[in-house]
Amino acid sequence: AVVIYVQSCFDKKHPETKGFLEGYTPLAIALVIFQAFHGIAVAFVYKYADAIVKNFANSSVMAILVVVSATFFQLSTNVHSWLGVVIVLTTTYCYMNIALKIAAPPPPAETERLLEAGEAKEETRSVGDESEMAGKPLKAAG
Repeated sequence: AVVIYVQSCFDKKHPETKGFLEGYTPLAIALVIFQAFHGIAVAFVYKYADAIVKNFANSSVMAILVVVSATFFQLSTNVHSWLGVVIVLTTTYCYMNIALKIAAPPPPAETERLLEAGEAKEETRSVGDESEMAGKPLKAAG
């Protein structure tokens, strides 16, 4: 789309042809730009978070839009609308608080140090077990 637009801007052979955005109102152009940024934001969410976070974000936006529409645009609402808003915002708040309390995994250097310490403990434990078993006679089966 960008290539076609740039090409149509510099097309000297056919100046009478309409441009790529011919007929778009400023509101339509703004909508296209906002949708493009929304797509980029969704890609970042999928890259750095997960689908659950995206779903919570979408449902929270919908709940907030119900409140804004009722306040500023006199949207007629009922008990079910407000109950949905409360449920969505409450579950989002609870999930995000739990997600923030879960400890992040240690950095790779720390993980390597912990693994080396664990291997050293296992080596001393196995050496100690062998020395304890060396002095004891084996029992015959049966």
